[in-house]
Amino acid sequence: FSPNDKYVSFISPYDNKIIVLNSDDGKQVLDSKIQGLAPLDQVHVWGNDSQNIIIASSAALPQTTSYSGINIYKLSITTKEMTQLGSISPGNKNFSKVKYSISPDLKKIAYFIEEQRVISYGVSEYDWGYYISDLNGTNTQEILSKKGAKYYHGPNTNFSWSPDNDYIAFFNEEASGIPTKLQVYDVRMKKLFNALESEPSNKIIWD
Repeated sequence: FSPNDKYVSFISPYDNKIIVLNSDDGKQVLDSKIQGLAPLDQVHVWGNDSQNIIIASSAALPQTTSYSGINIYKLSITTKEMTQLGSISPGNKNFSKVKYSISPDLKKIAYFIEEQRVISYGVSEYDWGYYISDLNGTNTQEILSKKGAKYYHGPNTNFSWSPDNDYIAFFNEEASGIPTKLQVYDVRMKKLFNALESEPSNKIIWD
């Protein structure tokens, strides 16, 4: 829902369209094709004025299961124009996993990337990392990274921003039986804290 509760939006995974409806009568307000986005791998966030939507999408490489980074767009409800704000392509590499989350104030994006290197048959190494950047891809900060890991990163790479935009919480684990860690990153102080070891979860909620 938009902040003023007047609209509801969703992205159709079948044709890469973002649909905006009136929340009271269901009448369609906007039906916009999003070019070059990866199906089922997108997030979108409403601006506080309920007039703009920020869309982030993994940039899928054609005919592969790899990603080249993240594309970020801004969609205006009034003009129905979509403009690209930036593109994040760390090191100009191809990645096997990309996850991301936009801050509530629509100024920053936190993201996770993982690169797989095949050493020999059945043996791979993985480079992965958590980062935070401005929406245009600049001012990148490294939160946490690992080079040459023997195991791919676990599935719980989802982020949760605090409502004041000052902290990011996420579950960090390797797919090797190592206990999951809930970690919190202080955006202003640029410090990472270990909150606790816990069971993985698909959702983190701030009070």
